[in-house]
Amino acid sequence: MSFPVTVGLDNGGEKVTSTDSHGRSLGVRGVTPDGRVFRWAENGAVALQAGVLVQGVAANSSLDAALNVVAPTTGVTQLSIAVVASSGDDGVATKDWYKDGYVTVDTSPGQAIFAIKSHPAKTSTGAETVVFQFGDNDIIREAMTSGTTKVGLRPSPYKDTIVAPTTITGPIIGVVQTAVPASSFYWVQESGWALANTDVAPAVNTALIFGGTSAGHLNARTSALDDIPEISIGHSVDAGAGADKTNFIKLALS
Repeated sequence: MSFPVTVGLDNGGEKVTSTDSHGRSLGVRGVTPDGRVFRWAENGAVALQAGVLVQGVAANSSLDAALNVVAPTTGVTQLSIAVVASSGDDGVATKDWYKDGYVTVDTSPGQAIFAIKSHPAKTSTGAETVVFQFGDNDIIREAMTSGTTKVGLRPSPYKDTIVAPTTITGPIIGVVQTAVPASSFYWVQESGWALANTDVAPAVNTALIFGGTSAGHLNARTSALDDIPEISIGHSVDAGAGADKTNFIKLALS
C-alpha cells in the first residue's frame, strides 16, 4: 500500500488540529499553495502556543543502540529484537508506540534503517523479545548475525512534541503556527514564511538561532552568543515588533 508523499494544504488547512491522525503517518509532509512546508506531528501532554519552537521526544538511552537481534532472516519485513529492561517508560510497553519511528542497524553486518509499521506491547518489565514489523516493501536484504549485529530503537521525531527546552533533549522539528491542545495531531512548520517568538526585536534580515536562552524562543545571532551551542532556524524579514513578540520570519529547517 502506498501513501502520499506530500499533502496539499489549502491556506488555513495548516491550522487544523485533531484528536485523530486521519490515517497519516507522523512526519508526512504538507505544503500550502505559497510553498510553506509542514510536517504532521503528535503533541505531548502540554498544550502549545503559536510561535514556539518545538522538539520531538528524546530517544531512550537504554534502547537507542546495542540491542541484540534474535534469529534474523533476510527477505522478510520484520525483525525480532531483544529489548532490554530500561529505566523509566521505555515505550515498548505500549502497542505501536514506536510506529513511524525507526530501527537503526548500528553495526555490521546489516547496517540499515527500517521504518516501523507496528509492534506488539512488551508484556514484562524485564528483558523480552519483541517483533517489529516494517513496511510491505521494506525487506531485510543483508544478513544480520545474532549476538554480533546491534540495533537501536528510535521514536518518530514528530511524536510527543514539547516546547524546545533551554537544553535540547530531542530533535528540533519546527515552529508551531496555531494553538495546539495536549495530545492532539497538528501541522508543525519547518520552512517558509512563518511567525515565531523571538527574545529580542530582530533587525532586517538577521540570522535567527535557538541559543537556549528561553524555552521555545528564537535569538538573533550575535557575537555574545558565539560560545553557546546553537541551532540555525532561519532569518528575520523586517525589523521585529519587539522583544518577546511574535515576529514574521523565513523559517529554514528543511
